[in-house]
This record gives sequence, structure tokens and C-alpha cells, in this order.
Amino acid sequence: MRNQFEKFEGEARNFFPNGEYKETRRRIRKKKVNDGNAEDIDLNPRDKFCIETFNVIIDTLNAQMQRRGDVYHEVSQKFSFLADLNKSCSEYEKDIQLLLQAYPEDFNENFLGEFNHFHKYVRIKYESSETKVTHSDLYEMIIKDKINFDDVISDFALNKARKKMF
Repeated sequence: MRNQFEKFEGEARNFFPNGEYKETRRRIRKKKVNDGNAEDIDLNPRDKFCIETFNVIIDTLNAQMQRRGDVYHEVSQKFSFLADLNKSCSEYEKDIQLLLQAYPEDFNENFLGEFNHFHKYVRIKYESSETKVTHSDLYEMIIKDKINFDDVISDFALNKARKKMF
């Protein structure tokens, strides 16, 4: 994007047709012994803006977007298995173990069982659709169906339990 300065400058001129770069007062800098023989470069206001402002903004934006992309990639690696309805139980177990290692304080030992119940529910709900659902599909399903996971587990246990008369 650094090489697109002219494009952005042209778009800015559409908004501010009379906009001009202002000449700033130049400080006289005292030469120091370790400055060597390097000459001071006198840039016109446009080039100075390009180098000292535009490039700095673009470089910062680029670095921040890269950092955020890395974070989103890491989150995706940890949670993308939730939307894949075609995985086997052993594949899910591996993914869940990685998740448990990443967040040991946030899950209890029943999480694998709870996830298996949830996964079966989702597979039944989406059996006619494709093998992948989006995270937003899962979220909408949880909200729309008013799923309380404690109730799901209790209902499942009640339906499967044998009733004994005492």
C-alpha cells in the first residue's frame, strides 16, 4: 500500500480540491561529531508528508492487521472444529484435548461428554444441510432454540434412564 500514495492523494483531492501541503518552518540542526558527512535532505512538503506521515500510518496499519490476523488464525485453529459436522468422535476428542490444554481453568472433566451431546443435537438439527455450519449458525441455533445446556443434559438423562419402581 505504500506505493499507492498517488491513488489516496487523488481520492483526498476529490474531497478537498483546494487542499495544499503547507510548508513548515525548518529547524536549523546543529551538526554533531558523529553525524558524519551526510547531507541534510530538504524535502518538498508533499514528499515530507508521504515519508513522515503516510508511510508511518501504512506501516502501523499493516503491522496491526498482521497481528490481528495471527490472533484470529490462532482462535480459528482452536475452535473451528465446532462447525465441522463430518468429523469422527476420535477427531473431536483430539480437538477437545487441545482446547482443554489451552484453557485448563475454563472447562471441567465433563466437557467431552457435554460436547458429544451438543454435537449430536447439532447433527440432528442440520442433518439435511451440508457438513459444515458457521459459528453464527451455531450461535443462532443456541439462541433460537433457547438451549440451556444443563437442561439438555438433564432431559437426555431422564429420557435414557430406566425408571425403577420401589
